[in-house]
Amino acid sequence: MALDTIKQQISEASLREEKLVILVGPPGSGKSRILRQLSKKNNYLNLSEELSRRLLSIPREKRPEQVFYLLQEIVESQQESVLLFDNIEILFLPELDLEPLKVLSKLSREKTIVAAWVGSFDGSQLIWSEPGRPDYKVFSTDKDYLITPILD
Repeated sequence: MALDTIKQQISEASLREEKLVILVGPPGSGKSRILRQLSKKNNYLNLSEELSRRLLSIPREKRPEQVFYLLQEIVESQQESVLLFDNIEILFLPELDLEPLKVLSKLSREKTIVAAWVGSFDGSQLIWSEPGRPDYKVFSTDKDYLITPILD
């Protein structure tokens, strides 16, 4: 996928209410590399690392009720209008009780978010992980998401 195409999707997303671009592909397909190439002008965030740091000070039993506010803080604390989220695996932890796709959509109302999604897209369903793994999830894409498959 040409970097120019993704940049165009970012521009298109910035005009929407929910400004979310999802780069989807299996591990090693180049999603992180693309985010780093884009980061010359935008903020690249290792979301799992950033959120983990903030969750450490919160008791485990309070984390599910606080996690969305922490994510909002992360988004609001960034200067750039486009945020690049890599390593979003933390959003899928059962103990946080999140709906990852809905969370990303809500966060993207503030700023344009480009998220690296480990999995696949079949045209109507966004799939996280692989069948048989404990973190495997299938999401219906009834909204008009900007989803870009990244293949080797």
